[in-house]
Amino acid sequence: MKQNKPCSIIRPHDESASHHAALRENPANTRAPNAMGHGIRATGYFKKFWRAGRTLRVRFLDPHSFIGKMVYMAGFWEWQRYANIDFQLSEDEDAEIRIRTICDDSCSTIGTDALIIEQSEATLYLAIPIGEEGFMATLRHEIGHVLGFEHEHMHRDANIPWNKEKVYAYYLEEHEWDKERVDHNILKTVDPDNVADTDYDTTSIMHYEVDAELTDGVFEVGENNELSEKDIKAARYFYPKDPDSVPWKDLLDNP
Repeated sequence: MKQNKPCSIIRPHDESASHHAALRENPANTRAPNAMGHGIRATGYFKKFWRAGRTLRVRFLDPHSFIGKMVYMAGFWEWQRYANIDFQLSEDEDAEIRIRTICDDSCSTIGTDALIIEQSEATLYLAIPIGEEGFMATLRHEIGHVLGFEHEHMHRDANIPWNKEKVYAYYLEEHEWDKERVDHNILKTVDPDNVADTDYDTTSIMHYEVDAELTDGVFEVGENNELSEKDIKAARYFYPKDPDSVPWKDLLDNP
């Protein structure tokens, strides 16, 4: 059994600061729609979506050639085709998205949580080198987190029949993850009260590979390397071309 190296989430140390940053950024983050419909399938942290139409500056904390930076930016611009967010390469110290590539693990903040990270620190870590197998899939996945989307295998409707002891043993042996890290990034179900609750999507770029050995042969999901059709629909839904047409905005005036 061999899987792509998994990523983990950078969780906020201060939930109050996380909440206030999200509301300052995007007042629509105060309410979540109870039913999504429209064939949209993804799991996104509702309280942490950026304001549609805004610019997010991307700065690299480690040295890269211009061409190397363009390879990374291609992943951002792929998402930008569907989400109304303008990702711009920047040298500004206070850039919203700060990337470190000399690191051991890939991980990211969720959406607006990037705003509460110290400016000297990264908000996104990408451990996989350019050109290595799985690079683009990892990049697409991490940028999904940047936009506010959670791990899809943690969706409340996933109901993956994990053999937990096998999962713990595998991630300890292959990735040196302890039980707490496994729980928070794989086994825990995302609280539906804190996300934009949409239909479960096994083809999402945000879904980990699920090896049949870890479910005693009952369930499996292969490697998802591209944005799924539902990922694209979700990006368009939560980041519409008209920033004033945020789909749940009417709930602010009509609770």
